Amino acid sequence: MEDLVAEFTFFQQQRQDGGIRTGLDILGTTVWQTFRPGADVESEDPALRWFVDIRGEGEPIPADRDEMREWLLQHLSVIETGLERLAERFEVGFDTETWPISWEVPGAPDEARLEIVISATRRTAAVEIGQVLRELKAGRP
Repeated sequence: MEDLVAEFTFFQQQRQDGGIRTGLDILGTTVWQTFRPGADVESEDPALRWFVDIRGEGEPIPADRDEMREWLLQHLSVIETGLERLAERFEVGFDTETWPISWEVPGAPDEARLEIVISATRRTAAVEIGQVLRELKAGRP
């Protein structure tokens, strides 16, 4: 039997109704998530305004949720630096015609690949992406 290379996606996304979902997928299965509803819960709209994915794959990445949490914490400085560099690059937004944007995080652990993928549906959401990245870096959804 062939060994599976572990892969994960830590994601945060904002819906049109302002709700924010944050979660973690490992090998395509959601193993943790949280949802904070938007201000207007009467007008639910699940269409996304923007998303930020931190994606990784490779031999050293664990497939267990708790071990994955520890792995992310061990490599938090690399991820935070990547988020900050993207926030600086897209300080005033980006052209939504070129979405999604994928950027490989430099300094990833040996035998692992990390990338940050961002997308926004409209120019107004794309203009906010620098602030979104900084808030994610600071642990504030």
